[in-house]
This record gives sequence, structure tokens and C-alpha cells, in this order.
Amino acid sequence: MFAWSGGSAKYLRRYVLSRAERRLRVESNLSAPVACAGPDDDQWTIPRLFPDDNAGLMPWSRTIEYLTCFIIPEGAEVNRFVVTIGTTIFVFGVFFSADARRLLSHPIMNFLGRISFPIYLIHNTLIRTVLTWLLYRHSAYSKGLDNVDHEGNPVFLDRGGCLTFIVAIPLFYIILIYLAHMWTVHVDPRCEKAVSWIKRLVFGEDESERLKEGTLDGLLKF
Repeated sequence: MFAWSGGSAKYLRRYVLSRAERRLRVESNLSAPVACAGPDDDQWTIPRLFPDDNAGLMPWSRTIEYLTCFIIPEGAEVNRFVVTIGTTIFVFGVFFSADARRLLSHPIMNFLGRISFPIYLIHNTLIRTVLTWLLYRHSAYSKGLDNVDHEGNPVFLDRGGCLTFIVAIPLFYIILIYLAHMWTVHVDPRCEKAVSWIKRLVFGEDESERLKEGTLDGLLKF
């Protein structure tokens, strides 16, 4: 959404809300949320989680928000609680499904699992730099993030056409996955060595080994 807004995330919410003629319909359950959106009726579907804000706008999320008020403390973050329940139901489904376990044990899935944390660390920076440049080129750095016209309305960046998206999105994911893999190969080992050095510096070699042995003994007794 940041890239789609041309980097002007500050005005994205205002832009979306201004399109009052566009109707949004959402149908979901806890374990497999799905959103349907279209100018008239349900024309396309995308995966959708419980919303962070304005849960009362749709019947399904309003019902869930009402039910959770009897379970969680007042003022708690309902969206995090609901998403956690949905994720737990999904994990239980995977645990009891042999086909799901077989799929998630595939080497490709294992590879994606190994690079998932580096992806989490670097994806936002790459979206705001590489992906934005791929989609908007010179417009991304010539207009600025807070560019407005003479009436104070936001001026969005000049977005590329359909072919630009067809080429740029796969290329971005290739770059992201490659850099995440390089992170696991070159950065993670150095971080592990740095942490081990700090542990030896603070606890000492003998003390560190004693702590490990004591922890292991405690786990075995438990």
C-alpha cells in the first residue's frame, strides 16, 4: 500500500476515504479471513485479517469485537487477540493434517522458513527504496513525499503501467529473497559470534558452561 500510494503514506488514508463510491465487503472467519472488494459487488477476493481500526464498520468484525469484550480486559488490543486466536486455530489444523505437514516440510518451505526473519528485518527498507524506485523511477525522488498542489491537495507520484508492475514485482521479490539469503549466510554467523563473545566477556568461559549445564540439569529434572 505504501508503494501504491506513491510513497505518500501520509495521504493514503485520506485518498482511500475520499473514494466514497467504492464499496468494500468483507466476509471472514477466524481461521481463513477473506475480503471481497469491488465497485459494485464481490468482484475479487484477497486474504484479509481482522482490521486494526474501525472494526465496527463491517458486520463480521463488529460481531467479533462485541464478543471479545467479554473475554479480554478493557482497553486491550482486540485485533492482536483475535489474530492470535485465528493463528492458533490455523496451527492446530496444520498439526492434525498430514497433507499440510508434508507440504510445510518441503525443502522450499524450509528455505523460506530459514530466511523469514531476515525478510522481516529488511523488507520495509527495500519497499521504501528499491520497490518504490522500480515502480516510479524519477518520480520517486523528484516530487518528494509531501508534495501538494496550489490547493493543498496531495500530488501522487507518476505510477508505471501494467507492464511495469508485471516486471517490477517479481524482480523485487527476487532481490528480497536473495538479500535475505545473503543475510543468513554472512550476517547471522557474525552476529552469533558477537553474541558469544559478549557472553564470554560478561560471564566468562567457565561460568557460561556452568550456566548451560545448570539449565540442562533443570530441564532434565523437570
